[in-house]
Amino acid sequence: MKVITIGRDSKKNDIAVNDPLVSQHHLQIVVDDSDNVYVADMGSENGTYVNGHRITGQTLLRSDDKLRIGSTTLPWHSYIGIAASTIDDKPDTENGDEHGEGEDNADGQNRKKKWITAAVAAMLLAAIVSIALLAHSNRQKEAEIAKLKTTIDSLNSNNELRGLKKELKLITNKINEIESLMKRQQKHQDSQLDTFKNRPHPKPPKDVKKKNVKERPILAPMSGNSGNYMDEKHMSDQLASLRNKRHELERTIALKEGEFNGDKKTSQNKYSSKSETSNVPHHKKNAFSEEEQLDREFDELYRQLNTKENTEWRDNVFNSVLGKGTKREMVVLRNLWQNYTIEQKKEMITEINRVKPKK
Repeated sequence: MKVITIGRDSKKNDIAVNDPLVSQHHLQIVVDDSDNVYVADMGSENGTYVNGHRITGQTLLRSDDKLRIGSTTLPWHSYIGIAASTIDDKPDTENGDEHGEGEDNADGQNRKKKWITAAVAAMLLAAIVSIALLAHSNRQKEAEIAKLKTTIDSLNSNNELRGLKKELKLITNKINEIESLMKRQQKHQDSQLDTFKNRPHPKPPKDVKKKNVKERPILAPMSGNSGNYMDEKHMSDQLASLRNKRHELERTIALKEGEFNGDKKTSQNKYSSKSETSNVPHHKKNAFSEEEQLDREFDELYRQLNTKENTEWRDNVFNSVLGKGTKREMVVLRNLWQNYTIEQKKEMITEINRVKPKK
């Protein structure tokens, strides 16, 4: 039996290998009496490889087996029968790889790890891209929903605006109807007064003293009016209420149109008022004609004069505006107003405010 020791120490080994990866006492080759060749690792740090596989314990070598330690492939066939010699580091050139088949396997494992890492990274990247696309799709859907809601709100606002305009038209027609009725009623009264004035009056007896009593005509009811005159105060109050309601509707419509056209701030500024002298909307001078503004202001004054609290003010107006020879009734004041020009209406309003008692 022959034992051949191999390592980096040339003094203590039969064969010295100049390789930094080889241990001092790396392995031994044993040839038994039957010419069987065995290799055994001596507890080296980097191990002994047969055909690329690291061995543990004693392993039988065949004639075509390749033995490698460190980065050196050993020509172990030539070691049998050699007592002691030193060989240079000879890398394995048969496989085209200086580290042999074991390192090929290690490289294969490294490549496998790299492929797995790349696959995981690709999956993560695909997941991130999918999440980003989903988020973008959700944002697009939210934008479309918001746009749809805006369209629906605009349609609802437009429908509400049409309803308000329709109501405004009905109120305006009602106002025109009442004003026309009042004018026809006044014209009928004036006609009867003229008839009364022109008819012959019998002279009173000489012995009857004249009394300071003014003869008043008994007016016949106007045809088509249910046999009675429509109450003047009721008509005036109804007219004032309808005009105020018309004003509020016009203001609401203007604000709605401003919101519908995206100009809410402008519409609000248009209807901001600093005047508190009366309930007449002075802030709408550009929206209505001058005569309509005067009518609104007169309606408010007329309403105030018809109250019991303003009896003194009403008497002052009768004395100042109507004079002594005219009936002291509010209907007369209304009739004068309807027949006045714009300048005369201005003067009447000024005079009514001038004779208002100071508290």
